[in-house]
Amino acid sequence: MKIAIVKLSSLGDIVHSMVILQFIKKHYPESVIDWVV
Repeated sequence: MKIAIVKLSSLGDIVHSMVILQFIKKHYPESVIDWVV
C-alpha cells in the first residue's frame, strides 16, 4: 500500500504527525509512506 501525507502547515505539526505513522506501520507493515511538505 502506498500512502502520501501532505502537510502544508508548520514543522511542529509535522512532528506531531509522526504518531500516526507509527500506527500505520504497525497495522500495515508493508506500506510505503511518502511526505509532501
